[in-house]
Amino acid sequence: LDVEDLSKFGRMAHLKHFTLAHWGPGDLHSFLTPLLDAAETDGTSVYSHQLESLDCSDAHLGRDDVESLLRLLKLPGCRLKSLGVGESGAMGWEFTCQEIKVPDQLSLHPLKALVETVRYHNVSLVEFPVGINVSRCASIGFWVRMNRACPNRIKLTREPCSVRDLVGEISKVGKDPYSTSIVFELLRSTHQHW
Repeated sequence: LDVEDLSKFGRMAHLKHFTLAHWGPGDLHSFLTPLLDAAETDGTSVYSHQLESLDCSDAHLGRDDVESLLRLLKLPGCRLKSLGVGESGAMGWEFTCQEIKVPDQLSLHPLKALVETVRYHNVSLVEFPVGINVSRCASIGFWVRMNRACPNRIKLTREPCSVRDLVGEISKVGKDPYSTSIVFELLRSTHQHW
């Protein structure tokens, strides 16, 4: 597929799942640009696309690709639940850039930038990104679990919340094997509003 074909797919507002066997540098950026432009030109910067799953078995991601993915995950109302490479035996992601400039921070490795974006801006990603080397980036799994267990966590960290709201969110954590860590992070990130 060329840039024009990928842009056409990106303009399909009702597209829920997209899989491509091989992503070259720039392909993800070409696919996501129409989505991002639509969200930013309507004046609301709210994600109105239906895309829930984005899978690729072999991705070589350049700086523009990673920056577009991070912009997508930061959009309010982002519905992207699954991000990965489809098969666990697939090659995985390779980055053609070693650093990404993140606003208000120093340049970060692309995986670290992904972790920081999910941690501070995204609650939609609820399936562990397959193909990301967990030993290199274990914290992405934690934040995906946080999204699953506490879908209102970012809202609670940004706005004053009542103890009742916080207890309600904690009660949703349930029997997750990481429940102690999840509850601790929820308390740590909301304590300024008590």
